[in-house]
Amino acid sequence: MVELVLVSPEQDRPRIEAWLAKPHVTRWWGDPSDRLAQFDATPRDNHAFIATNGEAVGYIRWETVDLEALQSVGLDEVPEGSVDCDLFIGEEGLTGQGIGPCAIELLADRLKQLTAAPLVGFCSSVENEPAHVALGRSGCTLLTTYDDPTFGPCHVFVRWLR
Repeated sequence: MVELVLVSPEQDRPRIEAWLAKPHVTRWWGDPSDRLAQFDATPRDNHAFIATNGEAVGYIRWETVDLEALQSVGLDEVPEGSVDCDLFIGEEGLTGQGIGPCAIELLADRLKQLTAAPLVGFCSSVENEPAHVALGRSGCTLLTTYDDPTFGPCHVFVRWLR
């Protein structure tokens, strides 16, 4: 059983820091110190552990998109009020087992109930094929491709909520 468990930023920071340093996470998430700063800045209600059988195995964060930032990189297709989401499975041996798609389903249900967001979107390197498979399994479709200033060519996958 997969569930989303709220993060306690002070208590859970060491686990996030350790996961961000793992090669299978760093490859797609980039500089661990930048991402740890992002973790620190994320409001308490906008991130969670992905847990299976009560054990944290991954991390998911979300925020309302900044339309100005999206437009600055040519992403005009994303409507106002949409939600951007990032996630990873921190325990490498548990990747590819359907945990990520279950977490996306749980977040989509939460966003439908608590927000008016039209969609939740995910940016992923064009080379991150395992993520593309997982996103497809979660009901996401490819919206567009763009050149991210940090990560290079990326796909934008979306899951429509409304």
